[in-house]
Amino acid sequence: MSREVERTNFEEGFWVQTTHHLASQVASLSKEQHLFTLLFVQRYGPVDAQNSELLKSIENCAVATVEAPSIESNEERIILKDANRWLALAREQKIDEVIKEIDELPFSSINRAVVKAQCLMAAHRPILSFKIIEPFLDQIKEGTPQAIFSAAKIAKSAGQYSAAVSLLQAGWRDHLTEPEFQISINGNQFQFIINGC
Repeated sequence: MSREVERTNFEEGFWVQTTHHLASQVASLSKEQHLFTLLFVQRYGPVDAQNSELLKSIENCAVATVEAPSIESNEERIILKDANRWLALAREQKIDEVIKEIDELPFSSINRAVVKAQCLMAAHRPILSFKIIEPFLDQIKEGTPQAIFSAAKIAKSAGQYSAAVSLLQAGWRDHLTEPEFQISINGNQFQFIINGC
């Protein structure tokens, strides 16, 4: 295969990158003072092994997370297990098979819609992708910057420019610091031309 199967971006990837950035800065300051940093993050621990290793890699710092089962983490585990296969099938235009499989899983309505939308984007069907997430746009605007920018990218690809701008404005206004903005954009390979939004 000429290109590697894409790895679906998750909320986990965003918060882990942001936490890593913050913890690295704090740890370097505390090391100068001959102190050790313990950072408690009120989130479930990373599901992805690479994200877990990234948090463990910070010198002079320990990052503690909440260790409890949840529906969200179960959904993330299923997504991590099957996402690459779903995206590969979607690129092969086997989207009916993917949608049927996703519909049979115990996902929340919004997560089901977002996963389907990402697969439809991989199948080059942006209009259908947008139609699936459209009922959830207000909820998405309250979500993570990564989810907001993914939805904005889908809206733009579907020709829904006013929805894309509305999502971008919500993401910038309510959620982002400069490092978060850079991580979110880089994580989504975001390709908007920004004109005073």
